[in-house]
Amino acid sequence: MRDAHGHRQRKLAWSGPSNFNSTGAEPHRVRPGTYTLVVTGSNGCTSTATAEVEQDTDVPGAQPLAGPSPAATSA
Repeated sequence: MRDAHGHRQRKLAWSGPSNFNSTGAEPHRVRPGTYTLVVTGSNGCTSTATAEVEQDTDVPGAQPLAGPSPAATSA
């Protein structure tokens, strides 16, 4: 079976932490943890993969938008 664009049809099923489920190709707003993807082809064959999402612990740097320059504050 093919879709309207001539591509073979497949079914995607993501599962993960906190009862996460998605059928999209690129799930959004995922939390840290282990995710499983099951791909089912039009012939019924399946393939399974897992992916680990880690917590982003980098603190973004902040620069002041306005204020005195460093030279103006030194005496």
